[in-house]
Amino acid sequence: MKRSPLPRIFTFSRIGVSVLAMALFVSVHAMAAISQGPTPENAVEEQQRRKLLFDQAILSGQEKLRVGQERYDARQAYRAKLLDTMNAQVQARQQVISIQPASTAPIVLFEPSHWLKPMLTGLLLLVIFICVRYLHLSRKREQAAAEREKLF
Repeated sequence: MKRSPLPRIFTFSRIGVSVLAMALFVSVHAMAAISQGPTPENAVEEQQRRKLLFDQAILSGQEKLRVGQERYDARQAYRAKLLDTMNAQVQARQQVISIQPASTAPIVLFEPSHWLKPMLTGLLLLVIFICVRYLHLSRKREQAAAEREKLF
């Protein structure tokens, strides 16, 4: 069974009419929201009002440009200072990291200090004393063991 295309056309026209009504309603209210200012009595007042608005707009634009230029200059100064700081840090790191050229003098890995020789001498004497003491005690033990064997 085929449906008639008539209800579909009516549906489209209802939507179209509602969209058109909404557009007219919104545009009327939008025009009412825009302030036109006081209505002038004559053309001279209108011209003066326009000139005053124009002058105020120029002053406002100049003020915005001045403030914008100040902000731009401040940002540029900050960036320049930041770049200088970063360059200084990079140069410091390069000096720390850079490899120094080899010199003709021999490289000394260990430089003895003034107390090293006396300390090594004292350590050697201590080792000798411990060895002599050990030998002396071991001989005494051997003699004591030999005397005990003679008694039995």
